[in-house]
Amino acid sequence: MGRTDVHGHGLAALRGARARGRAAALACVFLCLGSCPAWAQAGAASAVRGIVLEDFEAPPTWLTWAGDADPRPSGGLEAVAAQPYSGKQCGSFTFDTSCGSGYVSTDLARVFPPRVTALRFWMRSPGAVDLIVRLVDSSGQTHQQSLPQAPAEWHRVEVDLSRPTESHFGGDNDGQFHQPFRRLQILRGQRCDPKVGTAFLDDIEVDTVATESELMAWYWEAPQIRASTSVPGNLFLPGDKVALRVEVSRPPNAATLRVSGRLFDAWDQPAGELAPVELNERNAYGASLDLLPSRGYYRVQLAVADGDHRAEHETRYAVIPESASAAADPESPFGVNTHFNQGWPASLGPIVKRAGIAWIRDGEASLADQALPVALANQLCYMPCFTAWCAPLAQRFKETLAADPQAERRWDFTAAVAWHQQYAAKYGEHIAAYDLMNEPHGPWSAALGGGWQGGEWLQTFVDYGKQVTDSIHQADPGSKVLWEDIDQLLWYRAFAVTAAAKAIDVISPHSYNLHPSRPYPEQQPTLEQMHDLNALVAEQHLPWEVWIGEVGFSSFRRGEKAPSSYSPQTEAEQAHLLVRMMVLHLAHGVKRIFWYDFMNDGWEAGNPEHNFGLVRNDQLPKPAVVAYANLIHRLRGGERLSPYAIGGGGYAYAYWTTASPAQPVLIAWLMTGRTTEAIPVRSGVTELTVTDLYGGTRRVPVQGHRALVELTESPVYLEGLEPSDVLPYLTSAQTAVPAGQEGP
Repeated sequence: MGRTDVHGHGLAALRGARARGRAAALACVFLCLGSCPAWAQAGAASAVRGIVLEDFEAPPTWLTWAGDADPRPSGGLEAVAAQPYSGKQCGSFTFDTSCGSGYVSTDLARVFPPRVTALRFWMRSPGAVDLIVRLVDSSGQTHQQSLPQAPAEWHRVEVDLSRPTESHFGGDNDGQFHQPFRRLQILRGQRCDPKVGTAFLDDIEVDTVATESELMAWYWEAPQIRASTSVPGNLFLPGDKVALRVEVSRPPNAATLRVSGRLFDAWDQPAGELAPVELNERNAYGASLDLLPSRGYYRVQLAVADGDHRAEHETRYAVIPESASAAADPESPFGVNTHFNQGWPASLGPIVKRAGIAWIRDGEASLADQALPVALANQLCYMPCFTAWCAPLAQRFKETLAADPQAERRWDFTAAVAWHQQYAAKYGEHIAAYDLMNEPHGPWSAALGGGWQGGEWLQTFVDYGKQVTDSIHQADPGSKVLWEDIDQLLWYRAFAVTAAAKAIDVISPHSYNLHPSRPYPEQQPTLEQMHDLNALVAEQHLPWEVWIGEVGFSSFRRGEKAPSSYSPQTEAEQAHLLVRMMVLHLAHGVKRIFWYDFMNDGWEAGNPEHNFGLVRNDQLPKPAVVAYANLIHRLRGGERLSPYAIGGGGYAYAYWTTASPAQPVLIAWLMTGRTTEAIPVRSGVTELTVTDLYGGTRRVPVQGHRALVELTESPVYLEGLEPSDVLPYLTSAQTAVPAGQEGP
């Protein structure tokens, strides 16, 4: 049975209780001695110990699940500074199950200590909340309890684990606790009320009657090691103190622990070692380690040992250039896809900004938009992507035609038009661009006929799109409305011959490399089609720009169930493919480009959809976000990429710095392989600087009017050349160079 202890003495009394009872709760696990209740004394070999499993003082390592089919509920758990019960943060579990399907759950996947007798946590909620608590035992059996909660300030909720539960399923399915428990899950079901709300949690702990030797064995099986920094996403900027705070749970025997660390770069090559520190009772098992401050991406392998035992923990950090502008920067071409409208924590917003990314594109935009507040708080440009009407309209098409296959294909879009006009009127002052509908071809072609190449569904979509676009322009004059294309430019010609052509502001393909025979950015069909698109735009005097609404490469590992349309990449490969893809599209005239997506959508290494992110699911950096930050820094203020003739099958583009006088920089790489390329140098410069994707530099001498530069699949930046060294080798007739430097 669950029990709730409500303390109604107000916040002052609560703060006093926190100071008395939780001041030392620095680590994820906190051990304390207490009396053993009568129901636990039989056969107990030691006193009861209380162990805090989660205090929310760092971003929680909880996994969120919100359904696997549309429409999906939304929500999840994040650490917030919102009047916590103790410490500086508590857990905020938000949920929205108003869609009527699925449920929202958040899981702490962690082995519990042995011989647990009770689970308890502190909770507060502005309204009545029904929570479901699940514990998964060692047999895989799930034990479930429902805990209805009335509105209240902080109060303690306790679950008695001394007796088997009545509700159980899976595993041995016998109702018995097969300890240790392997997972704690807090869940909101679709039939619970209210449908939308928030529950705040803090200091989740258990009681155990395990002996010290049992606890020592458990402790070293999976010690709780927390490694955190003072900056969002562990992305350090110049001038930041580059340090790592390491906190370790107090061992049952209070032994002194030694923490050491090694650094590895994006290619998993050794990059340095950290000076070891000791953790003990005197420093409450927490200390700071100085990190390497040089620009780059680093993986940190920590080791914690007491002489007899050893455990490892990994974290990541990066030192990036400062690229973010103080205000929103709508002229920047650099964007990223986010999912704040589907429950991503707002804490990701500062990380996006810190990386220098200017735009976010967020799906599931609604009249209760959750992405716009994040954009405004972080001075980001926001492009909402509309999906709300895609599936319902497709369902209406399907049902109408199923009832009467000969029904006249004239559809009433009045409600959808009014909804979009209401959205633009409500939020338009903060929005410069709208994405009409995300990838409509799937559900609409299934209902009306056609496919990726177009067909009847596309004719209906043009009618819908024209009405909605006009309504947005009426409510928000001067804004841009994007019409999507697919992984290549297939639909724009159909758009151009309709009455909608002049209403369209942007054509927006999703330029993924989906065919395994063409896995590289250089092989993307959109690049080949841009010439024909530009010719059509000029011929018909259309206002169209090209924005890439989605494009990305997934750093997943090939598994048996992985779809063949994706090519697996390492994290380092993902980083250099990002830079190559960005440079190529910008050089072909693309105005904005949105990487898909900012954060990994899960933890499955073999699932492509879980690994498109620039940061991991725990918000730690991947090499790709560092490569993106460096590219943004280098190309700030310029869209002047021009092809540069280079040998050996390589690719190279030139741009000019914003310095005065402007100096050319080359970005160069190979599609595959490795070669040494001779860069011709006509001027008198004696050396070039070669910089990798992450900011690491080396010097290359100029001998005999050439510099020998090694090129690989990972692009490098070449600096130190004069305009006279570069201009003769530019190959585009539309080369954009600074005034006064048109030629030698």
